[in-house]
Amino acid sequence: MLPAAALVDLVGRTRWAVCRFVALAVGYLGCESLGLAASFALWLWLGPGRGRSPDRYLEANFRLQLRWARALLTLARRCYGLRLELDLAEVGDRGVLVFSRHASLVDALLPTVLVSGHAGTRLRFILKRELLLDPCMDVVGQRLPNVFVARGTADAKLEAESIRRLTRGLGARQGVVIFPEGTRFSEQRRAEAIERVRASGDTARLSRVSGFRHVLPPRSRGTLALLDAAPHAGVLFLAHHGLESAGRLVSILRGGLIGRRLRVRSWLVPAHEVPRPHDARLAWLDGEWARIDAWLETCERERLG
Repeated sequence: MLPAAALVDLVGRTRWAVCRFVALAVGYLGCESLGLAASFALWLWLGPGRGRSPDRYLEANFRLQLRWARALLTLARRCYGLRLELDLAEVGDRGVLVFSRHASLVDALLPTVLVSGHAGTRLRFILKRELLLDPCMDVVGQRLPNVFVARGTADAKLEAESIRRLTRGLGARQGVVIFPEGTRFSEQRRAEAIERVRASGDTARLSRVSGFRHVLPPRSRGTLALLDAAPHAGVLFLAHHGLESAGRLVSILRGGLIGRRLRVRSWLVPAHEVPRPHDARLAWLDGEWARIDAWLETCERERLG
């Protein structure tokens, strides 16, 4: 396979994009195989019915998840020569809700690597059910206190109950991750999302989000339900720039990631600064998302200038 990929790269002068993609795919399969083997070993040694502490089993799976995510991100960085630049807020010992931008197939790894890995915070995730197609995510992800939701579910009561269950017992150095946009950014999705706000008749919100250029308006239902369920937790906003060309496999295959500068920035809003009334809270959320949009605009100008 690699010789054929090299031939395609030589003919197309693609900066070895196809070879890099093959290396990434092989490395990914290797990580999956090792992850599954390790998860099976953990189950044999610490799993239910083995007479071991459930907390010890949970901790071992958290560590396995962190190592798996680190390995995949390191693999992507080395295959594509990504330069990582971090500007991260201190989380400390508090419980946090992590609101992360979503623009690519890769950025779901960032909270685990940069919040769990750097701050030691044990994270729980609200993720789309399609991620269960990944074998390691299916096995290890379902051992941990995560929620996998069907995209576009109309059952608001079930969604709210899942979120309440996820935040139960949330304490120091623990957090919940949600991607408020609900799906990866694209120009078409941005236009459709703004049109939905327009159709809702909420003119105040339309004026806040109609100028967004690089992000989607946050979906309010799940995000606000999470804030309601964990009023004691601070909110960590996680923004990143440089993975936009990894939104689809075809973009990665064409080499859009090669040599990109991956910039990650986060900031923390203490719990007491988060508004309580629904309308004020939604306006605050849109304002923080506008802050992400403005930072991304600055990053784009620096990249192009």
